[in-house]
Amino acid sequence: MKRSMVHAVTACLFCLFPLLLLACSSGVMVRQHADFKSRTEKAKISLLLPPQVVIQLQTSNGNTRKSDEEAKVIKDINTRVAAELTKRGYKVLTEPYQGEINDKLESATTVKDLTQRLSDKVYQRFLPEGEALSYKFSLGAEAASLAQPAGASSLLFTKCKMMKRSSGSNAAESGGKLLLGIATLGILAPPKNASGYLILQATLVDAATGDVLWGNQIDDVSYNPVGEPAYQDQIEDLVADLFKSFPQQ
Repeated sequence: MKRSMVHAVTACLFCLFPLLLLACSSGVMVRQHADFKSRTEKAKISLLLPPQVVIQLQTSNGNTRKSDEEAKVIKDINTRVAAELTKRGYKVLTEPYQGEINDKLESATTVKDLTQRLSDKVYQRFLPEGEALSYKFSLGAEAASLAQPAGASSLLFTKCKMMKRSSGSNAAESGGKLLLGIATLGILAPPKNASGYLILQATLVDAATGDVLWGNQIDDVSYNPVGEPAYQDQIEDLVADLFKSFPQQ
């Protein structure tokens, strides 16, 4: 696929993403097992798996991965998620277990694949509250294979995706819209496109059965006309918002 075509497709996704969120926003995104309380009492040692983070910057020349920002966000997600679980009575395992997982290509690939499976299956759509609070989905035996080496009774998967548009890309688009408005004497008013969006997910899984015990997704769309949204600097607040639906125990 040519770069110009990729750039055009990405631009279209920026336009459509807010509309997709709006169209799908009837219900809740929280997921909770029907036996959450009794099941989590036996799952209080939680292994925080390596967060799966992708940050992309769209420029007039295409998309660029922001590896330096990704590293910071991974560290911040680990810190804030661990804090949220700790204050709910969990013992949280991170390092050196994350390092051991990352050192083994097979395990690292498993974490990535399982995180994507949760993202695809668990967060497909908003659910009625009754259905969301008696949610059933399982990763099966693969969960135990990750938990056993660390002696964990639960696993915490996290995923974060950020897409941002550069100031130059926003300025070029704004200029084009201004020209269109002038040329049509204001008859055509182009829609305001997003300058960035965020999706953040966390999912607690029972290590013994692979069942999802709790999960949530939050998202945000930015319309900042003069700069990139600084989602990477807001992880503390974003994670706190994500865990608001996690019952205090």
